[in-house]
Amino acid sequence: MLSRRLPGCKLLEKDEDLLAISSRDIQVKIRLSNTAKHSLITEIQCELNQPDHSVSKIGNLTILNEGLESVWNFKEISK
Repeated sequence: MLSRRLPGCKLLEKDEDLLAISSRDIQVKIRLSNTAKHSLITEIQCELNQPDHSVSKIGNLTILNEGLESVWNFKEISK
């Protein structure tokens, strides 16, 4: 099923435990876990258009911006 082309998405990488796709300026990597009991998103990494050096907390979500890299950490939400 995953070997078919995903509509609107470009397949970047696929192996036994990783699927990476992109659409325009968004890239999504999904990795298989042997220990997770259910599916969840723990972190999103993305690039910013302009440098930013800030940390934002929205409830249990932490957004860390360092230069052009932004990391959204959902680990506290999934506990």
